[in-house]
Amino acid sequence: MNIFNKIEYPYTGTPFSTPAAMFHILDRYAGESDAFNKNDIIGELKERHESLGGQPTEDDLVRKKVGLALGKLPNATFIATVQKIAYWKIGTLEIGAGAKWVYCFYYAEDRNRALQTKSLRWRCNIGRTERDPIARIKQQIDESKGNFIVPLLVLTDGDLALESYVHGVLKKYQRQLTDENRNEDFETCPSEVADIVFKSPYFVGKKIGFWPPGLKR
Repeated sequence: MNIFNKIEYPYTGTPFSTPAAMFHILDRYAGESDAFNKNDIIGELKERHESLGGQPTEDDLVRKKVGLALGKLPNATFIATVQKIAYWKIGTLEIGAGAKWVYCFYYAEDRNRALQTKSLRWRCNIGRTERDPIARIKQQIDESKGNFIVPLLVLTDGDLALESYVHGVLKKYQRQLTDENRNEDFETCPSEVADIVFKSPYFVGKKIGFWPPGLKR
């Protein structure tokens, strides 16, 4: 059975690595407005990797891999060093090329619940727009659900085709969530959405390896 269908952590049984660090940074921190203590990032990523089935890894190696990942991610910005502790801000990851958008957003509480329960995925909304994606997202949010996070924005000239492709892959594996009378909500995570986008025939631009390259869809 395809690992994608089994809903497994793609780095199960492997030591902590730079791609694994990038995977977790995108899922946990991308789109947050705050800057984060690098030591806290290291500790949280190590714990999540191991809790999801990743191989236990020495602290020094985890620190090295997180540092490499932060250096590779275009949405990671070093802010300052305070009392010998580095602080980083992880903005929204913008990928692709074009004049339109496919976007992914979620509510922080849904992600936090997934982190607490060691779940790999949570409710994410995947939509498209021909104008400002943040303005479009703000039209849809339910303020009673708390803060919303926008981890991923994809520039494209084929917004309808790309959105349909991502939706189609997730529907194939029965991930669509319709309990709130919406057709753009899916059980997924930002790193998985990015990987589906990269594997689609409608993406143009630089690809980033959040998921192991051997996984097929």
